[in-house]
Amino acid sequence: WGFTLSDGFDVNDSNGVGPVLRRDGAGALLRSEEFSNDQRSGGHALRMNYASPFLGGLIDLTARYGVNDYENLTLQTSPTVRRESRYQEEGSSGEFGAVFTRPLGSRLTSETRFIHEFSDNNGVSLSRTTLSGVGSPEQGFASDSKASETILRSLVRFEQSANLTWESGGEVAYNMLETDQAFSVGGIPVPLPSASVKVEETRGELFGKGAWRIRDNFSVESGLRLEGSTISQSGDAESEKTFTFIKPRLLATWTPGAANQFRVRFEREVGQLDFNAFAASAELQNENVLGGNIDLEPEQRWISELAYERRFWGDGDVSVTLRHDEITDAIDVIPLEEGLSVTGNIGDGTLDRLAVYVQAPLGR
Repeated sequence: WGFTLSDGFDVNDSNGVGPVLRRDGAGALLRSEEFSNDQRSGGHALRMNYASPFLGGLIDLTARYGVNDYENLTLQTSPTVRRESRYQEEGSSGEFGAVFTRPLGSRLTSETRFIHEFSDNNGVSLSRTTLSGVGSPEQGFASDSKASETILRSLVRFEQSANLTWESGGEVAYNMLETDQAFSVGGIPVPLPSASVKVEETRGELFGKGAWRIRDNFSVESGLRLEGSTISQSGDAESEKTFTFIKPRLLATWTPGAANQFRVRFEREVGQLDFNAFAASAELQNENVLGGNIDLEPEQRWISELAYERRFWGDGDVSVTLRHDEITDAIDVIPLEEGLSVTGNIGDGTLDRLAVYVQAPLGR
């Protein structure tokens, strides 16, 4: 058994003062103001754990429940300008998890995992602007949202030999976000696309993979995942879409010596949609109001990656990774009418990345 009771607060390192400069596309100065930011947050939580032999195997149970609050005040000022933005949020969240592992033979093991997470949040944003002593209508944005995710996953692992392991299984999941939001200017409601919606996703996946150590210094891991999902939306907008994806993966690792390693990876990844993008939202501090997008589709990437790692001085490590992504249905922000924006798919693209990581022990 284990119990953890926590009560804490966060200190945000972005609190403080500084200048704010805004320029247009040609570089001309539009604003020069002083900025101050003050954020506070905290919460209380209880977590419990229990593990025990069960039906010839081992079961591990976890549960957590917590409440939290957040408050933010931002000011931008000059001799003729005062811009004030406030945000307050209160919420609760929790989870329950269970993992059951059981040997099915000398070389066969099963693992079943269940996870349920939930959250409930209420937030209010207010923005006031005064220019040369004249105040603009106050802008307000209020939101009330409930979200949950439930996952059941089961797999079987077979050790054919010391150098060859197989794994296969399946997963089903249900995700839900229900949100009700309102935007007003000067106390007058302003309609937003998808302000009050409920988004639901039912997802299933079958997977299999194998790991083969061909030689002591060379191994290959390959796998294939088949994913199908249906995303439906109700409320201000009605929509339902079904997606099917095939996700192969290949990873080869060569270790020519104790200090050197090369890795090659080729994989297709499918991004998990952020359900909040289906509903309206606001960043009044940055003068941004985002609508909801019922046509959002997952971003897909074909990833090719080459990595080299070198160890030195015991714990020292240098790694260089070169990665190329071929992106389909890239996700970014797109404009709407009346000055609004929305998270949406902007088309296809590529991403090339060179990453260098160095860890040097300082004992010498």
